[in-house]
Amino acid sequence: MKVGYIADDLTGSNATAVLLKKLGFQTATVMNGAAIPQTLDFDVIGMDLDCRYMHEDIVEKRVKKAISELNNWGTELIANRIDSTMRGRIGFITDLLLDAAGKNSIAVISPAFPDSGRKVIGGYLLLHDELLENTSLNKDPMNPVDQSYVPSIVQCQSKNLVAHIGIHEIRLGEENLKKIFQEKIENGYKIIVMDAITNEDIQIVARGMAAINYDCFPVDPGPLTFEFIRAKYLNQHPIMKYIYSIGSVSDLTKKQLAYVLEKEKNCEYIYLDPEKLLKSNQAQSIIENAINKAIKNFTRNNIFIISTTHPLEANIDLKKIAQEQNVSQELLAKKLTTAIANVTTRLILMDPSLIGGVISCGGDVTASLCNFVKADAIKLIDEVESLIAYGELVNGKLDRLPIITKGGMIGNNTTLHHCLSYLQSINTKGTIKNES
Repeated sequence: MKVGYIADDLTGSNATAVLLKKLGFQTATVMNGAAIPQTLDFDVIGMDLDCRYMHEDIVEKRVKKAISELNNWGTELIANRIDSTMRGRIGFITDLLLDAAGKNSIAVISPAFPDSGRKVIGGYLLLHDELLENTSLNKDPMNPVDQSYVPSIVQCQSKNLVAHIGIHEIRLGEENLKKIFQEKIENGYKIIVMDAITNEDIQIVARGMAAINYDCFPVDPGPLTFEFIRAKYLNQHPIMKYIYSIGSVSDLTKKQLAYVLEKEKNCEYIYLDPEKLLKSNQAQSIIENAINKAIKNFTRNNIFIISTTHPLEANIDLKKIAQEQNVSQELLAKKLTTAIANVTTRLILMDPSLIGGVISCGGDVTASLCNFVKADAIKLIDEVESLIAYGELVNGKLDRLPIITKGGMIGNNTTLHHCLSYLQSINTKGTIKNES
């Protein structure tokens, strides 16, 4: 497939191109009204029009030329890349794209960019938790921003009716959002402004867009375009499995796990009771029961958490148990991490082709997993977040298995869920050519 977008600024166009490259696209920004290069095989073209502060006549001429160029190139989607602080002629350019797309088209505007401190709540755009109008942008010499209510900013630039959908509707899920979209469209709205506070909110919006029977396109600084392409166009395997192998018992890890459980519906928690593993002679039976539970639910669920800790369970007193058994705490900890590694490996080996990757939390459990599958090394490929590595196992039973490793005290409450999103993004790479 081919994707194009209009941008009124070069740096913004490049930022979106880099973001979409994470989906496996070959991307480029075309500048100064130049033709799209035919010498290279691009999947995404950003058309930088350098028109943020231009007169409407010039903007219209450049936008129409860019649309024509993208259509001749064969694009299946034309998005509108906007400034995340709502500067420029956003409503006017969106109208031009709607006219070109036809009467059954709608535009979905989401200026939110959570990773850069941009949020939309109640239709109001916040920049690092300050209303846009209260920031230094109020004194912008070229385009001062004197209001924060996004629907009003857009409506005063657009001939089309502008609606707003709040965060409470979005967080009821994509099916509810699909219904709300339909109602807005039937009432004559062509432009719909969305609230969004987190990346997960944007994902819900994208899935809702992908589900409606209308031609729609994103108007945003990049994240919604990214998620909309994933949701609507990329061929993601519906039964790809992801495994959390959790050895950490920190309070932060428990909060991170609770967040995953809150956000993911098709999730199976394989809890290995640590006290029973260490205090009884039934450790192997406990492991086999865990494996059987995973097998039973393998086709039903896509996400498996294998751990000796649980957000709702208190941590065991490892020191006390070690004294009772006259062994070291290190030996007991090793038994627990080995059990986690055992269940993780057995689950993966059921069908390695369906495993999208493992997220391993805690250095000891990562080492146990590598030892259990006889991996020689981890090939490091990328950094997911600070101090969180993505790579692949080298050799052994699970050669080339994608793995993310993190410490138990690393990140914030959403970090384990972000690791999942990262693996899901990695697994969309290479699917684009199959959709062409």
